[in-house]
This record gives sequence, C-alpha cells and structure tokens, in this order.
Amino acid sequence: KNQRNRREVLDSERISRLEQVGITWNLNDEVWESNFLMLKQFQQREGHCDVPLRHEEDGQKLGVWLKNQRNRREVLDSERISRLEQVGITWNLNDEVWESNFLMLKQFQQREGHCDVPLRHEEDGQKLGVWLKNQRNRR
Repeated sequence: KNQRNRREVLDSERISRLEQVGITWNLNDEVWESNFLMLKQFQQREGHCDVPLRHEEDGQKLGVWLKNQRNRREVLDSERISRLEQVGITWNLNDEVWESNFLMLKQFQQREGHCDVPLRHEEDGQKLGVWLKNQRNRR
C-alpha cells in the first residue's frame, strides 16, 4: 500500500499533548488575534480606531489588516464583527468623514449664525467650504 497518500488522523491523546504545550491549530486565527490585540492597543493609546493605511505596529501592517477586515465584512463571522465594533471601528470611512464635516458645519452655523461657508474656509484643518460646495453639487 502507498502510505504516503493516506492521511493519518491524530488520536485524542496526541491532540491533548500538543494542546498542553500550546500549539495553535489554525495559524490564521492566531494572526487575526494578534492584529486585533494591536488594534485594541492602538485604540487605547490614540482614542480611536482610524488606523492610517500605512501604519505599522511592531512591524505588522495594522492599517492594511484593518482595511482588509472592512473589505471582508460580508464574510467575517459574527463574533469577529462584534469584537471589532466593540473597540469602535468604523466600517464605512466615508460616513465618518461626512458626519465629522456635518458637525463642523453645525458648529460654524451656531457660531456665525448662517451656513454660507466661504469656499476656502477651514475648520480644524478640514476644508469645510470645499466640503459644503461638494454637498451642494451632489444634491
């Protein structure tokens, strides 16, 4: 018989011994957990989960990993989705940017008494006038 093509199944005693020394059965799970832990540390340190795309933590491309999680949301299991949401990730960055600009517009309106934001006007480094012009153009 050709034993090379037969896949042996580990017995429970060998599985138990391997688990006792701490093996990881699924390396993808280990990588995910490692990146998730780095995301939590980033959130605790920075106060948000808006990791820049090129950002690295401990040599790992955390920004790329988070972008991949966002892109794979439809196929992520519900536990991972829940854990990511608990640390505060934003699934759609465009929504977050829009909300931030809208809040600045409300503050401008309260301060100035109107919403006629000059085109070149900036609030907190954001081009509020350009944003408002774009909203008007998209109506």
